[in-house]
Amino acid sequence: MRWTLHAVALAVLVACVAGCGDSNGGASGTGGREQPVAAGATGGGAPDPERGVAGRITSTTGRPLEGALVAVRGLGHSPAAVPELAVYSDDEGRYAWDLPPGRWELSVRAEGHRRSAKAVHVRTGQRATLDFRLERAP
Repeated sequence: MRWTLHAVALAVLVACVAGCGDSNGGASGTGGREQPVAAGATGGGAPDPERGVAGRITSTTGRPLEGALVAVRGLGHSPAAVPELAVYSDDEGRYAWDLPPGRWELSVRAEGHRRSAKAVHVRTGQRATLDFRLERAP
């Protein structure tokens, strides 16, 4: 399942690069595994510590979930404002996303666990914290 999620995310990224890779909104960043990987990142480098949202994804036992897929949906504003397609958690279960100010819904999926979604309000000049504890799937 994990490789399937990665393959789907990669296919979406490749399609976007081929069809929408302009200098302002396309997928031009490089991303690396030392930071949470951003599919279609636009600017490379570490996330801005004073912007967006960050958190940790763990199982209900507290074990960090590496490679969890974090997707976003704008609540009350244009989805075109989303700078990346998705981000993944690192080996400590941490993720960070430089989302612009506004209300967002983040949903998290990890192999062998139930999907979880939460709303967050990102404010100008502040980094919101949003942690997830995922239950095992039956």
